[in-house]
This record gives sequence, C-alpha cells and structure tokens, in this order.
Amino acid sequence: MRTDSESKRNAHRVQAGIPATLHYQERDYPANAQSLSRTGTLLRGELPWPSTDDIEITLRSVSGDLTLRLGGRVVHVYQDGESGHARIGVEFKELDANQVKALESILSRVVEARMPGPLALLAHGASVKEIRQALDEIPIPHRITLAARAQLQERKFLRHDTNLQVLEGLARNPNISLMEIKVLARMPQILPSTVALMAEDRRWDGDEELKIILCTHPRAALDVAEALTAKLKPVAVRKVLRSPGLNPVLKTRLLARFNTRDLQGW
Repeated sequence: MRTDSESKRNAHRVQAGIPATLHYQERDYPANAQSLSRTGTLLRGELPWPSTDDIEITLRSVSGDLTLRLGGRVVHVYQDGESGHARIGVEFKELDANQVKALESILSRVVEARMPGPLALLAHGASVKEIRQALDEIPIPHRITLAARAQLQERKFLRHDTNLQVLEGLARNPNISLMEIKVLARMPQILPSTVALMAEDRRWDGDEELKIILCTHPRAALDVAEALTAKLKPVAVRKVLRSPGLNPVLKTRLLARFNTRDLQGW
C-alpha cells in the first residue's frame, strides 16, 4: 500500500529551475529548485550531504520579489553524476495559510512561464483520465490563463478540462483553428457565454457549418441563435429546422420568416 509520504513525493511537479537556499547547521547554501510541487522540491547545487532529516529552505521567484522560507524533511539524497554534489529531495512540512499562498504564487509564476510540468510529463497517447488528473494539478486561474495563449499541444490537453471557464479561454485563443473551434462548439456542456463568444468572433464569419452548430446548440441563447440564422441562406435554414431539440420559439420564428417555397422539403 502506498504511504502518505510516497503519495506526496509522487505528486505532479513543475520543472521550475528557481533560486533556493538550503539552511543547514547554521550555514546557508545557494541551490536551484529543479522541480516544485505543492508538497516538495528537488534541490541541486554545491550542497552538503545532510546527516539529519529536518532542514529548512527558502524558495525565490526568478525576479526575486517573492520569497518563502519553510521547513522540510529530506526524503532522498543522491550524488549528481555531473558535478558530484548532493541532490536533495525535500518533502515540505505542514504549511500555514500564508505559506500556502506564497507557494501558490511562486508556482503560478513558473506555470505561466512554460508548459506546466504536469502536462509536459504526459506520455504520448495519454488517456483522458490521465490528462484530467494532470490538469487538476494546475490551479484553475492558471489553466484559464494558459488556455487563452496555449499552443497546439497544450490546447489538445486543455479541451479535456472539466472547468467551463478553461474551455471559454480556449475559444478566446488567437491561435486556435477553425477545426478546433468546431470541436468546442459541439461540446454540449460549454457555457452560453462561450457559444455567444464564438458566434460573435469575426474570424469565423465565413463558415456556415459553424453557424449551424452554434445556433442549434442546446445552450445557445435565443437572441444569439436568431442573429446567426439571420446570416444563413434558406438551404442552411432547412438544416437548422431538421435539428433535433431545436428551440421551439426559434423554429416558429424561422418558419414565419421564410415562405413555404424557400423551405420546401425541410
């Protein structure tokens, strides 16, 4: 059975590379926190081989404006093959509220700087369950921020996010393709505001198929759906009228807008 300590050590870590200091036996040793999570870090540098389990460390943001001093327990030590110095795996002791807040801030700086570690470590062909577990390791505000600027591989992961604001962030992404937008548009769980956002995005003005998908979406507001159908030709309106679950009010208004000959055969 996996122990609590083992679970903490196996938490997803962000590849950090931020400045750190090891406080040990009344001396300070500059170090680099190579990886970082909410539960621990891996220190590398000209470090002593610790003879005790309890140590203290300080973490710093790259810019130096955020610092966090906290206690830790040494969980493993091994010799760096390149330098011969010790590399020390540290499990954080229980953090108070202020320390948790500071750690989240430092983590967010790292996450926003590159593809988050939990995503970068996903194997090719990872399952949806594995992707969602990795996403859950990243704070929601940072997933939303990432979605709005993510590159293709990150977007492939993020479209499996269960948070609807993250999906809306993807819809705002300036690099997202029409094919990806159609995948989002077919998700029944997206927010009405996400449907409206895609409907109003001028990038997709010329695509009639997307307009049909959006105006027949179960979460499309009536005014959004009407505005979309106003841009459709009668042959496209016939496709809308054949859509199962079409808003009955929209159906009535469409039938009233077009004459019988235009809609013959719908």
